[in-house]
Amino acid sequence: MFDGGSYLHRKNHDLLLEAFARSGLAQSGWQLLLKTRNFGISGSDPDHLQRLQQRLNALQQQLPSSIELLDAPLSPQDLLTLMRTSAIYCSPHVSEGFGLTIAEAMALIPLTASGPSSIPPASPSHCNTLPISTSPTAP
Repeated sequence: MFDGGSYLHRKNHDLLLEAFARSGLAQSGWQLLLKTRNFGISGSDPDHLQRLQQRLNALQQQLPSSIELLDAPLSPQDLLTLMRTSAIYCSPHVSEGFGLTIAEAMALIPLTASGPSSIPPASPSHCNTLPISTSPTAP
């Protein structure tokens, strides 16, 4: 879940898209849902948004029915329902701290997040950290 109008390069969804595409999970029936708000807003880096949109479109063609973009506001109840029906919550941000959506996800489903600042030390065993890169992936 992310807001496209807010420092998109820090959200690091390039990494998430590439990891999903290379993982083989789509061939095993897994789906990636990117829940966003204001995805089409350029924020501070319109070039990054354009590259991300192009990569998303290419992967959606390459892996039909495996990657979905849900760009809409949802009520708090609908967000919780979305989390409950998900197998995992992944937060690849490069500079986000421990936020509300991470706390909610931790209570409901397995969680993978970037860096130790996103997941507190006393987290449940189903919480994992990702190695992160602050360099955007090449277009």
